[in-house]
Amino acid sequence: MRDIPALDGYRGVAVLMVILFHAQWLPVGWIGVELFFILSSFLITSILREKRERSASDYFGSFWRGRAKRLIPLYFAYLLIVATFFMPEGFMRHLTGLTTFTFNFSQILLLPIDSYKVGHFWSLAVEAQFYLLWPAFVRFLDDRVLRRVALVMILIAPAIRFVGNLGLAKLAVALEMHEASHFLLPFHHLDALGWGAFLALPRTRDPVLLPVGIVSGLLSIACAPFTGREIWTLTAVNLGGAALLCAALNARFAGWFCPTWLRFTGRISFGLYVWHYAMEGWLDHTWPTPAHSVSGFLRLLTLFLITYTIAVLSFYGWERRFLKNGHWKRT
Repeated sequence: MRDIPALDGYRGVAVLMVILFHAQWLPVGWIGVELFFILSSFLITSILREKRERSASDYFGSFWRGRAKRLIPLYFAYLLIVATFFMPEGFMRHLTGLTTFTFNFSQILLLPIDSYKVGHFWSLAVEAQFYLLWPAFVRFLDDRVLRRVALVMILIAPAIRFVGNLGLAKLAVALEMHEASHFLLPFHHLDALGWGAFLALPRTRDPVLLPVGIVSGLLSIACAPFTGREIWTLTAVNLGGAALLCAALNARFAGWFCPTWLRFTGRISFGLYVWHYAMEGWLDHTWPTPAHSVSGFLRLLTLFLITYTIAVLSFYGWERRFLKNGHWKRT
């Protein structure tokens, strides 16, 4: 697909929200993960649709090779560094989950690891599981049926969250599993993935979605500190995220997402996401101070300086060498 600069800005917004959330400066910053899911689904669906006419081996093979080139070099290098120099408690117990992109399930089934070095990788597992299954849907279903599948994903997600909230949450307490087990499952985020796919299909960017989504998103942000990530909050968040993506794709609003610094942030967002939590944990340990204080603000600025520096070095010194000749690299 053609390069759309505003999407780098959208990705930049998402990663900044996550960093500020983990730094305790933005209570609703967890929404950034949902924005990642929406954008990833949109990009993957758009690109896969363009490659439908390829042979099956080329279609699936080139896609999965491209995803491997994008994720594995940095992710596995980071895991190797963690295993060699830090080895958080419980790391070996979850090594299989971490290396097979099933960490979200190992967090549920095994004694969870609550480590700032790897705890955020559940979301990479959710995306990888989506990459495994979704290409077959795009390959074998025409756009009309695919649109219906995306709508079903959007519509059933609240019911799945309701069941998960009632059932899995109580089961997690009883079995001493991860307290947010239901939130770690890919099914919990079906509407985020569904919205991304829906917007990638022709004639689905309804002009009503933008204003409705903006209102929904603002309400969900206002309610999120009180209701957390529960059923309808997440529904509204994902509707708002879809509207935000519509804005990025609309020529009238795309400029909001195109400041040079924001687009650059989006381009190095994978490195920022991988490294930021460990840097936050290290600063929290070496520089203990209330987050909302002058010292805490200086620590936040230091976090951004260190994380951006590492992410830039990582992108230009390591990640990009695997992407130069690969397909699908902008996804």
